[in-house]
Amino acid sequence: MSRHLFVAGTDTGIGKTHGAQALVHAFRQTGERVAGMKPVASGSARTPEGLRNEDALALIAASDPTPPYDLVNPLAMEAAVAPHLAAVNEGVALRWEPLDAAFEALKGSHDRVVVEGVGGWLVPLADNMSAEDIPRR
Repeated sequence: MSRHLFVAGTDTGIGKTHGAQALVHAFRQTGERVAGMKPVASGSARTPEGLRNEDALALIAASDPTPPYDLVNPLAMEAAVAPHLAAVNEGVALRWEPLDAAFEALKGSHDRVVVEGVGGWLVPLADNMSAEDIPRR
């Protein structure tokens, strides 16, 4: 069985971030090195460092050792709409390669990765790509 977990929900605002943070903290209490990950996020704020998503920042704050933002949230979009719509509007290509590379890097530096989904289980991300595909990879 995988040591890594995926936190899904039925919609945005349902408590995925809170649940993922709780899992990260619980595993850390057992002495594990744990990272939270939010591979795809819409509704990100522009900062001098680039787009930053509130959920991803919360997961970084819970993680130990602290992972770099670009591994926790490799695909961020500014618009607070469904990811596939934000990606089209912002010219962002949602592809597996950056998500897979970030997950592998986090696995290499942490005992466990807790991955938070985006929106609901069936949220489309791109053609032939939806949120439910993330844990299946």
